[in-house]
Amino acid sequence: MNKFKKEALEYLKTAGWSFLLAVLVVGIVLADVSLNTDKKKEKILHNLKVENQRLEIQKLYYQLKSNPSDYLIYLKLAILHEIFKEYNQAQVNYEKAVLKSGKNPFCVYRATMFYASQKQYARAIELMNFLPQSEEEKICELKCKLYLRLGKSFIEDKDENNAIKALKIAQRYAKNCKEKSLNKETAKELALAYVDLADKNMSQNEPVYAINALQNSIDTYPNAQAYYKLGLIYQDTDNYKAQKYIEQAFELDMDIVNLELYNRLLDKLIEHHRSEAQYPQVRYYGLKQERLKKKILSTTIFKGDISINNFNLYTKRNFLFAEKTFYTQFDLKNNAKESLNNLFVKINVKYAPDKTISGERKIITKEFPLGSNSTYKNIQIPLEIDDKKTKIDTGHYSVEIFARKNILAPWVLIKFLTINNL
Repeated sequence: MNKFKKEALEYLKTAGWSFLLAVLVVGIVLADVSLNTDKKKEKILHNLKVENQRLEIQKLYYQLKSNPSDYLIYLKLAILHEIFKEYNQAQVNYEKAVLKSGKNPFCVYRATMFYASQKQYARAIELMNFLPQSEEEKICELKCKLYLRLGKSFIEDKDENNAIKALKIAQRYAKNCKEKSLNKETAKELALAYVDLADKNMSQNEPVYAINALQNSIDTYPNAQAYYKLGLIYQDTDNYKAQKYIEQAFELDMDIVNLELYNRLLDKLIEHHRSEAQYPQVRYYGLKQERLKKKILSTTIFKGDISINNFNLYTKRNFLFAEKTFYTQFDLKNNAKESLNNLFVKINVKYAPDKTISGERKIITKEFPLGSNSTYKNIQIPLEIDDKKTKIDTGHYSVEIFARKNILAPWVLIKFLTINNL
């Protein structure tokens, strides 16, 4: 009897382990199937969407046979044809939608947006006149978006004068809209249109008109481009105005400012006031120069300031779920004369022509600075993979290492390397 029990227990134990092993195998197989089918699934879903849209077009044309006066059918057809870049069919259906709807505001709006995008300005403006002369918020919003689209199209065509006219109208309608982002967008586009006009004025040797356009740009929406270009215009005739405008551009976006030019301008002002024995002014512009240098040092990474050594890319595989975890390890040396008080590092690893995994980390802080000629060893940054099931099986990797001193500064490429047979 005891022997029978013992054999039964051994049988159950073996069966249990067999069951667990079967579950494990099935799990691995399913994971592998999932890995291989994810990309196919995305492609299939995209193809299904396109196919469904094509079927919808056929269905709508069939519905027209029994509902030839339904303007919504024409409107849907126009939008679908526009999606497929079948612009002739789209135009025909937009026109029919406007006609059949009795110039319904939304039909007019969609048709006008279409004509503006196609640069058929005469028809776009003609259609705009069909919209109600109303201060109702919804109508104002439609008109704002229409004139905004028209203004952008004129800018693309280098027609700054008509762009400014259209964007001024858009800005007027934006003031009656609750959607505050429209106000900001129209103001920014109008300001940039004035900058483009100033560029054209300068190319035609008309600096007075250019200055006027740039002042209008700043009055519309303060922007670094307008301030900086005013500074460049005045740099040979009025050092004070040039310094004021370049400083304002520097505060908004230091990346567009030629820092050597700005420093030379401050040198001129300091030298002028020193020659006139105006020492308070010498100190004033000297402090501005010191502030400029500090700002540059705190935000700019110069060539050779940082070196990356002993870089390694590691992987760990979770066998059960067929996943790889990637992480990096490297040493970073500060070659600059000053300590590093802030530093962010970002790493991009390209493992296929259009596939990249990335990792980012703040590695140096004010609390733990990195002194001049010092090295921070064994820094680790894990790499994030959006889809944990992504299969990465290449043996060739391109690695880009970037750094910046604060979150507003641009990333600077520090090192590029390739790794084979990971």
